[in-house]
Amino acid sequence: MIGERVGDWVIDAALAQDHKGRSYRAHAADDAGKLATIKVLSGGQSAEFHELFRGRLLVLRKLSHPNLVANLGGGVVHNDPYLVSEHVPGPDYQTLLREGKRPPWPDVLSYALQCVSALRHAHRRGVLHGDLKPANLLLAPDGRVKLAEAGIARLYGAEIPPPGDNPLASAAFISPEQAAGKPATKRSDFYSLGCLLYALLTGRPPFTASNLVELIHKHCFVMPERPAHYLPDLADEFDALVMKLLAKDPPVRPGSGTLLLAEFERVWASLEARGKVAKRPALPADDPVPQPMTAEGSPKLRKLAAPAKAPRPLMSRAVVVVPLFLVFVGILIGGFYLTRTDPDELYARAQPLMHSDDPADWERAWTEYLEPLSRDFPDKYADEIKAFRARTQPLAELRRAQASGRTAKYGSEAERFYHEGLRQCEAGDFTGARRTWERVAAAFAGVPSESHWAELARQAAGRLSTQDGALHRPTAAAVRATIERAKALRAEGKTAEADAVWDALTELYRDDPDAAEIRELIRKERGS
Repeated sequence: MIGERVGDWVIDAALAQDHKGRSYRAHAADDAGKLATIKVLSGGQSAEFHELFRGRLLVLRKLSHPNLVANLGGGVVHNDPYLVSEHVPGPDYQTLLREGKRPPWPDVLSYALQCVSALRHAHRRGVLHGDLKPANLLLAPDGRVKLAEAGIARLYGAEIPPPGDNPLASAAFISPEQAAGKPATKRSDFYSLGCLLYALLTGRPPFTASNLVELIHKHCFVMPERPAHYLPDLADEFDALVMKLLAKDPPVRPGSGTLLLAEFERVWASLEARGKVAKRPALPADDPVPQPMTAEGSPKLRKLAAPAKAPRPLMSRAVVVVPLFLVFVGILIGGFYLTRTDPDELYARAQPLMHSDDPADWERAWTEYLEPLSRDFPDKYADEIKAFRARTQPLAELRRAQASGRTAKYGSEAERFYHEGLRQCEAGDFTGARRTWERVAAAFAGVPSESHWAELARQAAGRLSTQDGALHRPTAAAVRATIERAKALRAEGKTAEADAVWDALTELYRDDPDAAEIRELIRKERGS
């Protein structure tokens, strides 16, 4: 299509392609210096799709925000719908991440504020973004970021595109509820935003997989490593908020853009007070949602008769209000300093909860005592608080994962055993997973109600059988090191400890059909 005229535009060059279509750079037919981006949508040649497209254009025209790529219209070319949008000359973050160009984490926090402001604007006008990913985050020449393709994914329904060989594709950023076939909500966009921020911070999405089935399983059941695992200097507050966005249960995530923006602003204010970040970037005030329009194109406004001018009330006069206000402010300030809790007292109150075995007590220790302590007194107990968070957060996540596994509900036995294979695969037991899936395929293939899960199991087992499972097995060197440790303990006279190591090794490899050589090595060395 290079050189072809599309509406009022002439196509100059191809830019990119994804499951939704191909994008081009174009210039205005009457002004070569005026540029735009045109996206020709794929799979849209049916009359039904054209109808959906026209309705989507009307919705997208409501959006106008400096952190959203502006929509300039659209039409149909060669029976394919196309969208015209603002051309942003800066690179997208899929390109930058592939080049190894990760932004510093304070910049990512700034991007988060801008993205949430843009999402709030769109959500208030009934538009979910639906496809937040690095390729749709553009870095403008002035340093701002802009979200592209807001609302376009709605045209493609609940279809989840396969990841292919691109770890930063759309499937890596989809919410658990969408992966499970449920409708998307504002909280779905927030989960995808969490995935996007994770990728910007670490250079990789929260989950990667060799196939769509494995990727969906991870979104639904697996908690990723915290971003701070890859970025040790990342602020704890920012790390915790990203993980909150990645919660599997939608109600755990903030319920609106306003609430989420307030959380990010609170994080920024805390870090700014400690000199970790500069002054917060200015965000545009979101205009109220436009009022319905009349046929003449003017807003519907009720004409009210001007009331008769009444005497000015006493409490609206400056001579009365200003002194009362100053007295009130003085009371507030005095009360604050009189009731301000001592940092040592806050830490003392938190300690019994910190040493509890209940994750609910850990969360209470953080929210009621340690979070206010770290915010108001950042130099007090900073090392102790960081060590507590590092110790308890992984344990709390494990408890939640265990609870989730106990309460999992499956629609059939084939589905239950299929997910058992996924759990084995996630744990690194590829041989066990392959055996489980092969048995599901053999047992349930002829049962119509179970055929879907039997076919998924057959495909998964086939994929595993073509991969080199030895790559995932502990190396012989690791086993040898463990054997040498057991022999050293025995030589030191620590017979009980040595026997414990031997017994553990023997049990680990007892039933593994691919570990005959390792079992023989253990038997030989233990007897020597």
